[in-house]
Amino acid sequence: MENDGEKMKKVYKMILSLVLLILVLIPADCPAASGDYEKFNTFCLENYGANKDELYYFKFGKELRIDDNSIWMYLSENSACIAWETNLPSRSYIEYGVTDKYGEKTTEEERYFFVHIQYLKSLITEKSYHYRLVSVDERGNKITSEDKVLETKKIKNSVRIPDEAGKINYLLNVPMTTYILTKDIKLDEDYFAVIGDKITVDLNGYTISFDFEAGVKAGKAKNIKIVNGTIKQIVSDGMSGNNRSDYFNPLTLSGCADAEIAGLTIDYEAPQAWGVNIIKPEGSCDIHHNVFLDRGTVISSRHGWGVRPLGFSETEKGINKFRIYSNLIKRTRQNGFHVAQKMYNNEIYVDSWSINSFALQPAADEGEYYNNRIFGTGFNAYGFGWASTNLKISDNFVHMQGINASSRWGETWGDINMLSAMRVTNYDKGGQVRNNLEYKNNVVVIKGREGCEIRGTEFMSDISIKDLVYHDNTVKVEVQDDKTSQAACVDAQGQVANNDTALPVFYKNNTYISNICHVRFGDSYGRGSNHQFINCKFVRTGSDPRYHTFIFDGGWWSHRHVFLDCEFGDGTRYNDVLWKKTSPQSSYSVKWTLAITSLPKADITIIDKRGRIEFTGKTDADGKVSAVLTQCLIKPPDNMKGDEPNNDKHQEVEYTPHSVVVEKNGVTKRAKVTMDKKQELDVKME
Repeated sequence: MENDGEKMKKVYKMILSLVLLILVLIPADCPAASGDYEKFNTFCLENYGANKDELYYFKFGKELRIDDNSIWMYLSENSACIAWETNLPSRSYIEYGVTDKYGEKTTEEERYFFVHIQYLKSLITEKSYHYRLVSVDERGNKITSEDKVLETKKIKNSVRIPDEAGKINYLLNVPMTTYILTKDIKLDEDYFAVIGDKITVDLNGYTISFDFEAGVKAGKAKNIKIVNGTIKQIVSDGMSGNNRSDYFNPLTLSGCADAEIAGLTIDYEAPQAWGVNIIKPEGSCDIHHNVFLDRGTVISSRHGWGVRPLGFSETEKGINKFRIYSNLIKRTRQNGFHVAQKMYNNEIYVDSWSINSFALQPAADEGEYYNNRIFGTGFNAYGFGWASTNLKISDNFVHMQGINASSRWGETWGDINMLSAMRVTNYDKGGQVRNNLEYKNNVVVIKGREGCEIRGTEFMSDISIKDLVYHDNTVKVEVQDDKTSQAACVDAQGQVANNDTALPVFYKNNTYISNICHVRFGDSYGRGSNHQFINCKFVRTGSDPRYHTFIFDGGWWSHRHVFLDCEFGDGTRYNDVLWKKTSPQSSYSVKWTLAITSLPKADITIIDKRGRIEFTGKTDADGKVSAVLTQCLIKPPDNMKGDEPNNDKHQEVEYTPHSVVVEKNGVTKRAKVTMDKKQELDVKME
């Protein structure tokens, strides 16, 4: 006779089968397409890498090297997971053996990466092994680490599975125990669940595969670690119609506290499935040195958190203790990582199959995101999303390649075939609060072909977006064919209703490089005002006759923009502007800093060409003061009709020369300056 447990198991299996049948009958929002990672890998080899753009060497240096501080290892009884990073993309492997002659090597990576994660497998317990790290860059330069030695040891308080765990199902429930996998296993309807505290699940370099409801699960466990091996989803008929992100995931943690996931390879393909789903996490969560490979293309719903390699759901509000670092996402069909307070040193490849595919989505206040290397292509990929307050995004590298991928997603409106490195958006009529968002020392390279749209940055101005500062970055945006023209280093967006009162967005000390357009003031997505460029450098490449330094687009109007102390390189001009689709109200100002030296505490008054006082102030104790003065206002010609397309004429309303009046102790001195560049003025009072 069957016992109650066996009966419940049959009932559960029957119910789940019915659920899966229902899911199969529910049509997806877009047609399924066969995932082909090999094709994507070839695409990456053809479009990304240091041999594709010199800014790799500008950012990372020209000589290949291994970052010794990046080396990490998890050592098990019969295996080791070893990770390291190189400053330039390289194909890497490990040589190893029982002597320093090695004799064995791991499989060389399929393309050039920055983050390298390799497994030494089938090692003998209680034995020493020599090994060294090997990396080869795109130019054929090869570097090796010094000879290193590891020694495998028997792990205390351990249980080997399946050898010592009894029959499956696998219920790992003994606290303070390391469960060590001893061979590859396949789960059907069997459970593999962690339900005890202070447990380490050591896959020991082996693979757990599954084709049923889920892979590995952990529930309400504290201080757990899952490390060192592969969890692979095998797509079955029951998965083909899935439209839920909590089904068929290789790894699920629910209600767990203080978890660590490290040294795993997560391989999956099913529609809407996540690689790792972390539900209601508590305490800390460290995700590091993992490989994620999404082979799928079907997204049933892009909304909410969509599809991603690793995600959090039902998290508590406020600052968290989550860290995601030194991971490699070889491919994701939609999103990358999100929510964690800190995300750094990751390498992420987005192959977008829907609208809104973000490599990194901060979604946390006080977040810090740095030293990430992000690559994107497809339907609508972004490097970074935004947050509400105190966001810091620094020292990242973004390389994106625009193509025509319009057949990938069913929607025919909005940002189709559009890529952008960094974005801040306010919806509807605006008013959502964004305070103190800082972007610094990032390098962005975006290239596009086949009629795609590419934006280096797209920041909105609004009455509620305060202290958004983008400084000391380098942005390069180039089109690669005649079909592509909707491209710019900066897309200055905003809410039209707030154009007269929107707070400034600051761009400081940046270098902008383009062969088509440096700044696009507005587009169909948003037309904002008060974008201010300070001490920025504009560099033109190529000789495309369609090039303009600035373009006004998107309809309506856009004004109160400022260019202060900017450097306009060969082929660029401060007054090279195309009024593509805008109203006669649109305009921008060109301004320069005048540094005045005179007697201490002298009164300074500066009057523009039109007789208006533009500056008043005093010199400081050293006799110095600086004033920002207007050279001109650039606006459409008087005869331009509203929304008249493609007008490249302009009016230049001059405000200079300026009269400088210096007064001290009844003595007045005057001087004239023409403010067409940043300059100094020494006014002597004798």
